Formats: sequence, structure tokens, C-alpha cells
Amino acid sequence: QEYIKEAWVTALEAALHLGDTTPAGELLAIAEALPPGSSSQFLQAHIARFHARLAAGRNDDAEAERHFRRAAEDLAHP
Repeated sequence: QEYIKEAWVTALEAALHLGDTTPAGELLAIAEALPPGSSSQFLQAHIARFHARLAAGRNDDAEAERHFRRAAEDLAHP
């Protein structure tokens, strides 16, 4: 369901905005645990984007760049 995916993105945005990385990590784990075929390219792009933001928050520039590039590729090639 698209509205669930949008709510997931909103929840992660809120957690990161508040600086609370624990629930952000938990939400990422939920999305990553979806069985094959249950995840869309939209969701995979956001998973990569949020991993990038978490890496950037840890000042891990190389990891952040790797995930941001993955997100951009997923969004550019639907």
C-alpha cells in the first residue's frame, strides 16, 4: 500500500528531525526485512537515502555518499 510507504518515510523523517536515531534504525530494519517482492524501488531508494542520512550524522562521508548515490540511481531508473 502506497500510503503505508509514505507514512514510513514521514516517520523516518520525523525521527531524524528530532535527532533520534534509534527509532530511525528500527524503522529501516522493518523495511529491510520485507520479503522479496514486497518492496518497491521507491522504498529501496528511501532505504538508501535514510542510510545515507544516518551515515552523514556519524560523519561517515564515504558511506553517506555511497548510499546517496544508490538512492539517486534507484530514483532515476524506476
